[in-house]
Amino acid sequence: MTDTVLEGSHVILRPMLESDAENVVLWRNREDINQWFFSNDHITREDHLYWYHSSRKNRLDYMIVYKENSLPIGTVSFKNIDKVNRTAEAGKLIGDITYRGRGLAKEAFYLWINYGFEHLKLDSIYIKTYANNTANIKVNESLGFEVCQIERFFDTTQNVERDVFLMQLKKYRIIFRKVNLSDAKMILEWRNDEMTRMGSLSHNIISEDEHMSWLASVLASDKNIVLLAEVGKEPRGVLYFAVDGAIVEVSIHLRPGFWGKGLGSAILRDGLVWLKNTIPMVNLVVAKIIPNNIASIKIFESQGFSLSCFNYHKEI
Repeated sequence: MTDTVLEGSHVILRPMLESDAENVVLWRNREDINQWFFSNDHITREDHLYWYHSSRKNRLDYMIVYKENSLPIGTVSFKNIDKVNRTAEAGKLIGDITYRGRGLAKEAFYLWINYGFEHLKLDSIYIKTYANNTANIKVNESLGFEVCQIERFFDTTQNVERDVFLMQLKKYRIIFRKVNLSDAKMILEWRNDEMTRMGSLSHNIISEDEHMSWLASVLASDKNIVLLAEVGKEPRGVLYFAVDGAIVEVSIHLRPGFWGKGLGSAILRDGLVWLKNTIPMVNLVVAKIIPNNIASIKIFESQGFSLSCFNYHKEI
């Protein structure tokens, strides 16, 4: 369990304690709240404490506390935390009805989402909510969540099927466009950055003539794809795909100053989706990384890449 406390303008988020059991059970069993759970069973204090003292792997549970009087008014949570794919399912509730309609759920959830992205290093956060839970959906949409899938859930309490929205928020909303020659100077500056060169297969500084000749030949070939990754219309990285039938070699360069923010993983993840949608026949993607480029190794491993061979070389 983390001991981190998050503070906003009107609320504080702190770890859930055993002493919160009475409030949590009361809120959980209230009909106006219980109707939105996927399990409608009422719980006892003993049920809650048994759950509280269980391992609760891959989840975090926090209380929302109103700053003015220090009273707990609700909860937020992350569950199914996937450290490999950097995803988690989030939840929230304002249990004390006297604190609803004040924007406190939005403030608390904003703090919680930011904590997930910045401290848990999540790339994507998702929510499952009934399609008729309009208040919850409105808060989610105001924070940037979008419906990405609609599922069907059989409600055993009402003996009916109900629509469930799967809503998602990505840390980075990445837009890809194909590189053109007008991007050459910018990409060259990124490529010749010292940290970028030290992580590349070749550490040499590339001249403008060399770069222009290379980029022109790459763009003229139907076996190469160069994508510029933009976040909020600002260029943040470049993806290179060398296509050989069903096999593609990929490499990535980030704009200097944007390392260590989870951006590389996000660009690679969304780039692979773009690749598969654009060239469905692709069934294998490979990458060449020098052994001491730990940052790149972590990026590729985070997206499911695994080491398959060693390439030895010698300059003579």
